[in-house]
Amino acid sequence: MNKKTIGAALCFFLLLGSAAAFFHEESFTSSDSKAEPARYTLILQQEMPDGEMVTEKKIETVWSVEDFWMKYRDWNVVDQNQEEIILRRPGHRK
Repeated sequence: MNKKTIGAALCFFLLLGSAAAFFHEESFTSSDSKAEPARYTLILQQEMPDGEMVTEKKIETVWSVEDFWMKYRDWNVVDQNQEEIILRRPGHRK
């Protein structure tokens, strides 16, 4: 294998591991468990039409992964870990 192939494979497995940790089933409630919901520090970065970047920081309680991503479907993931998610929504320029 050449270095490019090894690098691509390494990136793939790192992303796969990050996604698996983020979507781990025990972080969310199931119908037969009394687990607490996941809580994340959510940083929302929104680009305004004039180019200014507005940032909002809040705590988000996540009961359902599907509902969370539906709520933020228009946002792009900038970074995420087990405690914090940074999302960015591009401005709507004419």
